[in-house]
Amino acid sequence: MKRILSLCLLAALLLTACTAVADAPPSSEPSGEPAGVQTLTGDALPSVGSMEDLRALLEARSVFSSYSSALREDVVFNGEKSTAADDGDAAAAEVPAAVQGTGETTSGGDYSQTNSQVSGVDEGDIIKTDGTYLYVSDYRSIAIVKADGADMESLSRIELPENAWVSEMYVRGDRLVAVYQYYQYETFDTKDGTDDAESAQAATCVIWRPGRSYTAYAVYDIADRSNPVLARSVEIEGSNLTTRMVGDIVYFVNQRSLYNIADGAEDEDILPAYRDTAAGDAVTYIAPEKIAYCPQSTDASYLLAGAFDVSDAVPCEPVTILGAGGTVYMSQANLYIAHTEYQWGPIRILTETVNEDAAVGADEGRTKTTLYRLAVDGTDLTLAATGEIDGWLLGQYSMDEYDGHLRAAVTSYDENGEEVNGVYVLNDDLSLAGAVTGLAEGETIQSVRFSGATGYVVTYEQTDPLFVLDLSDPAAPAVTGELKIPGFSQYLHDFGDGLLVGVGRNTVEYYTRDENGVETVEGVMDKGMKVSVFDVSDPQNPREITSLKLGTNGSIWSEAAYNPRCIMVDDARGVMAFPVSDYSGALGGGSGKGVGFNGCVVLDVSRDDVSLRAALGDGMDEYYGGSQRMAYIGDTLYRFTGASLVAYDYDTCNELSSLDGLFS
Repeated sequence: MKRILSLCLLAALLLTACTAVADAPPSSEPSGEPAGVQTLTGDALPSVGSMEDLRALLEARSVFSSYSSALREDVVFNGEKSTAADDGDAAAAEVPAAVQGTGETTSGGDYSQTNSQVSGVDEGDIIKTDGTYLYVSDYRSIAIVKADGADMESLSRIELPENAWVSEMYVRGDRLVAVYQYYQYETFDTKDGTDDAESAQAATCVIWRPGRSYTAYAVYDIADRSNPVLARSVEIEGSNLTTRMVGDIVYFVNQRSLYNIADGAEDEDILPAYRDTAAGDAVTYIAPEKIAYCPQSTDASYLLAGAFDVSDAVPCEPVTILGAGGTVYMSQANLYIAHTEYQWGPIRILTETVNEDAAVGADEGRTKTTLYRLAVDGTDLTLAATGEIDGWLLGQYSMDEYDGHLRAAVTSYDENGEEVNGVYVLNDDLSLAGAVTGLAEGETIQSVRFSGATGYVVTYEQTDPLFVLDLSDPAAPAVTGELKIPGFSQYLHDFGDGLLVGVGRNTVEYYTRDENGVETVEGVMDKGMKVSVFDVSDPQNPREITSLKLGTNGSIWSEAAYNPRCIMVDDARGVMAFPVSDYSGALGGGSGKGVGFNGCVVLDVSRDDVSLRAALGDGMDEYYGGSQRMAYIGDTLYRFTGASLVAYDYDTCNELSSLDGLFS
């Protein structure tokens, strides 16, 4: 028992240490030189080659555990693994030899699209529309609704396996793609012949039973919206990092973590697995010679990236790399995957004039981000380049491709252990082309947006510096303008016509005054949300021309702070809408009873003003626990509450109808 408790404590300490590294606040005063950038292997990574070599690589990454081996002496796993096909309707249909082309659904007028980073590269969400129908998910199933303003009609519901959790979906013509996760528990017998899950769980000192997690990409034929039929299911081991869809092709990136694998484990316990019903029902284990690895990485995770066409039944095989990914950006031509980890050893600085590493501080360490560029050609993904940069990315919007170059905004530590921010321009082999460094020493990046040859970066400590960067010359990027205002933007949206809209927080400084009247800034207070409109038409003189403050303190928040997909944008009509939860009472109690507001705000945005058109929602006692969304079709707005749909007149925001019981 003492040994078990010790191992539990060690695991908790390791988890705490990892979290501390990931969440470590950045510091100040940069070196003035760009962070280290290194091209790792030209145009390819080495392959593992054999099971013996794979085991050696995993041994070096401390994957194997003799403790797990000891447990297997008491708990005998029978190796029975089922797939989604055994768990319900999600993979029950026979896969056709060929699937008819998708075509396009006739639209009832203009309609909203998911707010995506790159034009033509769709991103998944829990609400989609094709202009005639609305498709919504409560994370457990998907409802299809005929969207007709005052006369909505629920047509059907796609039921997924009992243990499935929908993360997002896509609709393309007569095809709907449901992306969901499920965990497949191992079945096992104890040596006395009894199935004792609780005892085995307690003995292994984990909070879940052993098994494997999978992400399923289920393609449904929805030509008849009242009767969706499963056409294909692609199941990839691991958790879904992200997906994209271009035309009829779905692109996915998964991550399978390896930990606490028993010494002497079978090959199937080590190799990543997948199944594509276009090739049959059998599970395929990816051979070691098809697994690439990054020699510099110490991470023990597989990255699996692949693509398949929803309009045919050509089998898909994922690209596999040992050395996981975390942040994904996709352009029309490339899929970029970034993986950040802390590395002990000398900090390496790549100077702007010499393409060599300079070791600084032999006893120091660095946070590095490994970049993978996968060239995209239809459903073919080719690992084209790998590289490293010092520091970490805020998210997918921190990367952008323009004119054959990748731009990346990072926060890193300099040789003194202080924080420094920079934007790096990389060639197609991920070597350094140019860099801007030393942005807002001691602050952290809060939001990034690239628009053509221009970049916008917001950092924050006590005020909100908005930097405007000219990136037209990859070898000589430069800051052209800077603006400092209270608060900070967590999301930036290019509204066109020289307007940039920021959604974030409103903050004010608070001070103390001594007996001599000297005031000292002690910190900042969160005063609620803030939507700012910036005029960036003059890159040398950005300015905030108007703003809207929502709420009065930190008890108002929005999913828009970390998930831009939840923001509905109608550029043509100058409208933005996004979900808001408000406990401060500033937005009232919605249409329901109870304190607070949970719903969506609809904003009018122009060069002259940003104003609140309507707050559409319910009181907190009507909160269903799901994420809310807004969409529009023609002159009708729709609000998805997580459990129902409400239709409104677009101009007046007066309610037209509601449709309840979508998932009951």
